Amino acid sequence: MKNLFLSLLVLVVSVYADGCNFVHSCVKPTIIHEVFELEYDDKYNEEVLEYKECIQKFVHEQNEAINNHTKAKKEAIKEWNNFVVDN
Repeated sequence: MKNLFLSLLVLVVSVYADGCNFVHSCVKPTIIHEVFELEYDDKYNEEVLEYKECIQKFVHEQNEAINNHTKAKKEAIKEWNNFVVDN
């Protein structure tokens, strides 16, 4: 019972611990179908690339946060279990 409670507590705390942003702030490009100028196409393609890079960065940061939370959770559980065994 103690292990279950601690595991749940660690999970809840780790989710809120580092203040992760759970929503990206990437701006999706909009295309104007009436404009067929090469200059606009170049600008649109740049915006698409920026959007893609922004999403990739967000995903990478979220994966890092997942790894950090998993590591912290495992360490906390290990610490608790060692405490219980030693006492």
